[in-house]
Amino acid sequence: MAAAIRRTEDEPTCPICLGLFNVPRQLPCAHTFCQSCLQSYITSKALEHEKKTCIECPVCRRTAGHFKENTSTSEWASLFPVDTVIQSMLPSKSKVDRVCDACSTEGSSVTATGFCGVCE
Repeated sequence: MAAAIRRTEDEPTCPICLGLFNVPRQLPCAHTFCQSCLQSYITSKALEHEKKTCIECPVCRRTAGHFKENTSTSEWASLFPVDTVIQSMLPSKSKVDRVCDACSTEGSSVTATGFCGVCE
């Protein structure tokens, strides 16, 4: 029998996929979604309306972004800012086996103990 995955209430989860965030993007209304989940939502909404230039938040339905007509809907999710607070709460794959940039310039390979949540 497979063990159930238990999540604590402290772990931030995406309201679309209900999983841990993967590249959390924040809308102006402060709701956050995985970039891929948000992109799927945008794509499905864009298919409903031909020349759509904005989306609504999937949670509160507030207008979440106005885009130029020549901006591809496949780019929209990446234009929203990364939610750095949520990003800092997630277990990071980037921290594992990542070499310290300052040390590597000196010819040494020291495993990094942290990194910038914005630029990684």
